[in-house]
Amino acid sequence: MHSTKPMLSISLLASNRKETIRNCLESLKLIMEQLPCELIIVDTGCDDEVRNILMEYTQYIIPFTWCHDFSKARNAGLKEAVGEWFLYIDDDEWFVDVTEIVDFFKSGEYKKYGQACYIQRNFKDYQERQYTDSWVSRMIRLDKDTQFISSIHEYIGPIKGACKLLHSPAKHFGYIFDSEEEKYKHSQRNISLLLEMLKNERNNSRWWMHLAQEYYGVKEYQKLHDMCQDGILQFVSKSTEIINKERGTFYMGRIMANLSRFMYDNAERDYEKAIADKRNTQFCQAALHAKGAAIYIKKKQYHKVESCCRQYLEIYNELNGRHDKEEELMKQGSFFVRDAFDLEERNNVYSYLIICGLKGMDGSVLKKYFEKMEWMNDILYVSSELIPAIIEYFAAIEYDKYFSEIANVLINRKGVKEKVIKEIQRIEKEDTTQEGFKRLVRIFSQLESEHYYIYYLRIFHAWYTEQALTLNEDFKNLLSCVVDIFQLPITIWNIAEAYKIDLEPMFLETPFDRWRKGVDSFMENSDLEGVEFRKEIISNQCKQSNVRYDYFLMKAAEAQLVYGKSRDNYEKLRELLDEYTKRTVAYYNRFFKEIAFQGEMELLPLSCRAAVSIGHAMESESEVDLVKTLQLYKDCIGIFPSLDKTLKTYCHLFRQKEEDKISERRKASEEMQGLLNELKKKVIYLAENGMETDALKTLNQLKVYMAEEEFHELEKELFKNGIYRQ
Repeated sequence: MHSTKPMLSISLLASNRKETIRNCLESLKLIMEQLPCELIIVDTGCDDEVRNILMEYTQYIIPFTWCHDFSKARNAGLKEAVGEWFLYIDDDEWFVDVTEIVDFFKSGEYKKYGQACYIQRNFKDYQERQYTDSWVSRMIRLDKDTQFISSIHEYIGPIKGACKLLHSPAKHFGYIFDSEEEKYKHSQRNISLLLEMLKNERNNSRWWMHLAQEYYGVKEYQKLHDMCQDGILQFVSKSTEIINKERGTFYMGRIMANLSRFMYDNAERDYEKAIADKRNTQFCQAALHAKGAAIYIKKKQYHKVESCCRQYLEIYNELNGRHDKEEELMKQGSFFVRDAFDLEERNNVYSYLIICGLKGMDGSVLKKYFEKMEWMNDILYVSSELIPAIIEYFAAIEYDKYFSEIANVLINRKGVKEKVIKEIQRIEKEDTTQEGFKRLVRIFSQLESEHYYIYYLRIFHAWYTEQALTLNEDFKNLLSCVVDIFQLPITIWNIAEAYKIDLEPMFLETPFDRWRKGVDSFMENSDLEGVEFRKEIISNQCKQSNVRYDYFLMKAAEAQLVYGKSRDNYEKLRELLDEYTKRTVAYYNRFFKEIAFQGEMELLPLSCRAAVSIGHAMESESEVDLVKTLQLYKDCIGIFPSLDKTLKTYCHLFRQKEEDKISERRKASEEMQGLLNELKKKVIYLAENGMETDALKTLNQLKVYMAEEEFHELEKELFKNGIYRQ
């Protein structure tokens, strides 16, 4: 089929990945344009759209019915290959730079080797923000017995000859999943296949290591621990070069499982056993020391942390100085171990050393190791304990100019800045003397940053140092970049009051939408005392009439009802309801025509509908009909649920008040009737005893208080008995 034997056969396993297939093929095209190559594509189920793309690059497409066996699919392409060398790749990865691969073949250097590895850059997100690099053996000199082995995590062999490391990175996105469920399902498929292979090849450590990696990936830490324990027992008596390299996976897996489950004592015992095994490679020893430091930092045994870190760095410096360090990684590194000197692990070690030093109030370690952590790198990993340790140290020690240099790096590093501010806020809250907070203010208020919290600290610095020249500008900057300005601590407002800062121009420059969001956030997250304090600020600071103030005062009136102010007092609660209804209706009157406030009011916000309905019910209180008024209030319940509890309380207070009034009237009526009866007896007594003038006088007094019919009856009785003459 081939007129001349290709130098390189490239086999692509295509599985209908529309998003990445063209990127992959374009990167292979760069190789094919410069070297005698053939491209063989194994189609495991592509649709017509993807198949048309494949045909743009080669006609050599082999259909393959997927059978859940990667080796069979790979071997289908390998079987057709006739090149001197063979390269295989998937459709979810592509080369970024093929220069070294091309030079490797063009120069003839490939004749000295039996295999070659390139760098697979495994991204953790589609935005390419986080990744790990690993060497993968995907290129081999073709021989008659070359074949792929294993249904999952397949590999090619036999390998004959030395290995060349090519610095040609390939982007790989195969380990990104759209959901945890998808990731778990993918791993469970792999786990079931690996367990099946272990039944047939229990002595093959490769499957043990892949299984450990899968368990760790889906956080099945108990299974990881148990499997690694079995792996140690399975291979502990063996001491071949390969087993010595791979043993580290099981030691590390057991420690990582315990660390992930916060079982630090168990992790410590596993570490001590593992580090005592002198058959472990240097890479493994370094990885173990790094995990030992992670264990002891959790147990706050800082002298042991330092010992582990220094032993780690000793090995790192020795191996990092070697010209063949990459080859050594290939020889010594196994799963979990090969990451020993990655930036993440190194940064953790530097973090631990800094933490230990700062706990002992030794700031020299901060100077020594801080810059080694490559803070400007695109990806930054630091121990979670590092930032609190640095901020606590800054708060405890008198100012040094290098503090500001470090603080400037921290406050301008995305992801770290938030942790720094959180720690300063914690100290501000917990530091009863405020001395530590004052030290932090001095350091961080000097920094150049657009973050609102730096402006916040500058205000405190001006207050502490009594240097008010920049206060007005600092307040302006602070209020311009804080959405919820009312959440600012009371102290900030007190400083403004003390220095007579005119806040009204700053309020009026705030876009209304941001003002509204800030007010809403504050009302939802504050207490009644906080609302009333800010209400006083608005009253004192704001002289103009403005929709911003109206909105705040409306929401404040609402909050007073929601938070239950004066729920035990009818008169005070009625005042609050009245304020709420008037402010709410007045505010929305700005935006709605009169007709919107009638009928079902479907255009109005719920709070305004409730305000209108409550207003009608309050007007009804002046009427005598208690049942009608109560029904109007009950109809208000449910319109704006936030007020339901208050309205139910008010209904109860109103009913109680009205019933008390009725009871008082009844009692007064009974007392009056008793008095009238006594007067009637007096009239009769006077008349019977010849004191007709006095009787008549008393009778005329009674006429004012008695019903006309009742009065006539009394007259008739007196006349009938001859006691009284009309």
